[in-house]
Amino acid sequence: LRFTIFGLSNVVFLRPSFGSLYVEVSSAELQETRRRMRSRSGTILSKGNMIGDSSVQDVLLLRLRLPGVGGATDLYPAVSLFVYANHPYETEPKLVATCSVNIGYLLDKGELGSVSAKQVDNRYNLTLVDESVLERLRSLGLKVSSRIKTSNRGQRFSRALKKPALSNIAEVGDRREELHLELPLPKTVASFMYVRNSLRSFRRFVNTLKAATERIWYRFIFAVFARLFLNVPDVADRLGLPEPALLVSFPTGFSEDLENTFVGDASSNPTYLIRQQRGFVNSELETCASLSSGIFQEHLLYRGDSRVFGSDTSNLTENVVNAIVQEHIGLGQPDLVRNELRRALLEGKRPRAGVVKLGVDLVSDIEPDNLDELRRFRLRSLREFGRAVSSRIVLCRVYVLCARALQHGGAGCNPYLKVEFFGGAPSGFSTRDYPVQNSSSPEFFLMFESHVACPGGSVRIEVKNKILPRISVPFSYPWYTRENSEGHHRFSINQGEVEMNFGEVGVGWSEELGSTQIDIDSRWYSPTWHALEKAPVEVRHLWPKQSPNSKGVLEVFVDLIDEEEYGRRPWLYPPMPLDLPAKRRFMIRCVIFTVTDCTLPWIVSQDVNHLANLYVLAHLGNESSDERRTDVCRNSTDGSAEFNWRMGWWILLPDSAVKPRLKLQVYEDLGFGTRNDRVCAVGDIHIAGLFNEALESNDSVIKRKQPVSLRHPVYPEIDTRVQVALEIVPERVVDAKRCRFGYDGYLVNQDEDYILPKPFRPALFSLVNPSPFFQYTFKKLVIKIKWELVSVSLLFPFLPLFFQFVAWTPWQWYLIAGGFGLLVFLRVFLLEQRRQQAIFVQQRERSVKNEPASDASSKHP
Repeated sequence: LRFTIFGLSNVVFLRPSFGSLYVEVSSAELQETRRRMRSRSGTILSKGNMIGDSSVQDVLLLRLRLPGVGGATDLYPAVSLFVYANHPYETEPKLVATCSVNIGYLLDKGELGSVSAKQVDNRYNLTLVDESVLERLRSLGLKVSSRIKTSNRGQRFSRALKKPALSNIAEVGDRREELHLELPLPKTVASFMYVRNSLRSFRRFVNTLKAATERIWYRFIFAVFARLFLNVPDVADRLGLPEPALLVSFPTGFSEDLENTFVGDASSNPTYLIRQQRGFVNSELETCASLSSGIFQEHLLYRGDSRVFGSDTSNLTENVVNAIVQEHIGLGQPDLVRNELRRALLEGKRPRAGVVKLGVDLVSDIEPDNLDELRRFRLRSLREFGRAVSSRIVLCRVYVLCARALQHGGAGCNPYLKVEFFGGAPSGFSTRDYPVQNSSSPEFFLMFESHVACPGGSVRIEVKNKILPRISVPFSYPWYTRENSEGHHRFSINQGEVEMNFGEVGVGWSEELGSTQIDIDSRWYSPTWHALEKAPVEVRHLWPKQSPNSKGVLEVFVDLIDEEEYGRRPWLYPPMPLDLPAKRRFMIRCVIFTVTDCTLPWIVSQDVNHLANLYVLAHLGNESSDERRTDVCRNSTDGSAEFNWRMGWWILLPDSAVKPRLKLQVYEDLGFGTRNDRVCAVGDIHIAGLFNEALESNDSVIKRKQPVSLRHPVYPEIDTRVQVALEIVPERVVDAKRCRFGYDGYLVNQDEDYILPKPFRPALFSLVNPSPFFQYTFKKLVIKIKWELVSVSLLFPFLPLFFQFVAWTPWQWYLIAGGFGLLVFLRVFLLEQRRQQAIFVQQRERSVKNEPASDASSKHP
């Protein structure tokens, strides 16, 4: 095995961090002979607070016994790494941390490379990227540079059927890693593997063809039926056609995860446009973009014995904890040892002590006992490794866009940034003098630039809260006042308060919220990073020093430019201008037309003669002031109501305070305005897509009348339909067409496109004027039988078919039309039957659940 040791990062010391670090590699075989492979030493680069890095660049070769053909990855051995520190004030090296590298785990993850005597630089080639990594980047919506070279991972390993010396194959899912070992493979096994691989290739081809066919079919269905759904929503809803993504209702409490999309939500996210330009990943780039597929992978370093810091130590008594602390007090300064051990015992695991950057490769065609050949191979590896990681200056630009959900103490949050470039000049920046006041989701939009030396460079971004003290000083003074209206005056004492803001004069202090660290080496020396056309916007968690819980997230992106390239052509690399997005004013107009199938009042009352008084409540976002309601439609006999009611809201976009959710609730008026009304159906309409479309086009966005399904959390059989139309209008267009709301929406003194018809509502029978009652009854009867008549009329082409046979005239057209009509009729009939059956089953389940309660109430009066 070839171990390429790149360096050590964020090593936590328990003593002053001066001197050098080196790594010792050992295995079970070497431990039997009490030998270890030792690397060269690297100087400790202090980061303050007993934390440091070290650039230990070396290549070690370790002979290891691996299982043969067909061996499980669990049988692969582990390799132990020991990190030692040479302090100038100590006489001998001190053990700092340990690490265990499981070779089988690396094989499963695809991180175990393969090299030969002729191809030493497989791992050190920064211009060669696996095709699987590029597919991963494209799946994240990131743009891949056209200058990068692609390769198939299988080409980096020896082929089993083309080499005289065959291979041991380890399979993980559909990925195949071929490790060239000097082991014979029977011909029957090789033939079996060939047939199996051919079948897998054919299966992948069939799956790809199936997915492409489904995409084409769904696009055809949407293209054919989208216009029908927009123009005739009643017919489309009756036929059960797939509803396009216009207005989709979700149950109450449903939270749509907008961050699963590539760019997020434009209405509440100020970084929406930058995300569109550069791409977006909803986590740290090192994790989601496979930056570890480069020269090295990162392995965690731990301190202490796993037998002491087990998962069952969280219940230890105070005396036992003190005894364990006293045993380890010689590891460093007592206070540092005590704090680290107590935290580790509470967490139930060993304390983390840093990261080792390491790459492991299997040497395929060199005899383990040929020491001369191994020595020459190590020297060639060192030469190629030195060429790949040669020292250079990198221009690092860190763009900090915004922070979200900062957790702070106290009443207010005034966040600011502190950026440190380790190994860079200038080395630090701070915005303490101009914090973002009174915001737990601040918008920074700042760029920090430094010239960083690599390898060994890193950036730490820390968010702090500047506490600005304010006090209110009470005061009183005499004043000549008028006593009453008769004109009598007298002296009195007036009292008041003066607020003094000491923060405005520079008085205040800071508290840490959290920090995140970006390793420049893991990006600059990664082929995946160079494969990106642009560095995407990434979300990084802010971690406090004394807590394992995140205190918020930070949106940043980082640009790295070679200093020599920048010096030759600086005009090609201008900094990206960062400006806060301008907020624009929009009006949201919502029209509630009709409510149908609101059956809850009759289910609860169990009275077929019940008359329901229905109204609709619309709530935009979370603020109570953004509630709007229709008037009350009284005396509904079948759960239907007509409103034709328009309501509106003014909003500013983009704004994180605006929640892109419109909640619709259908109520039965029982308390006559006393807030004791019954909720009949509830649903949330997520309108983030409408906000995005309005922001991008800066024009009106209209969604025509269409039904929205509302449910009830207790009665699952409720399926109330509300016909809704939405419109988002910019402020400059609002005054172009006059539009009225509420009862004024029926008036004619507005634009003709916005005149709403007066609702047709139930009327009670009256002996004085019975015509409204009979008019409403006959019209409802016509509406009720309308769909039945239309459905039955679809079978009409079959009727003249008999006459066509008698007259010997062409009958094929009638047969085809009748067949289509029969299909549509059967679909409508089966859909209605299925819906009624589902409602009946849910009602029966609910009645069965209520039976024990009713029996108990009958036994115990």
